[in-house]
Amino acid sequence: MFGNIAPARTISGPDTLLGVPVGISVNSAGSIYIANDNGGSVTVYGPGANGDAVPTQVISGSKTGIDHPFGLFVR
Repeated sequence: MFGNIAPARTISGPDTLLGVPVGISVNSAGSIYIANDNGGSVTVYGPGANGDAVPTQVISGSKTGIDHPFGLFVR
């Protein structure tokens, strides 16, 4: 499919904890990983996440070494 097609789902809203999303990856199980430049974190959402979804996991903090991620790759 090409052209002006509406997305099947969107993840947005205050519960998502998204700041400045700059990268996205989906693993083989369908979990969605989003790199956030604002605050230096990676948020993880379940395969069916939609709307104001709460992350299933937030990867952040000084011990992670994540500082202003610009993209990511997940297997």
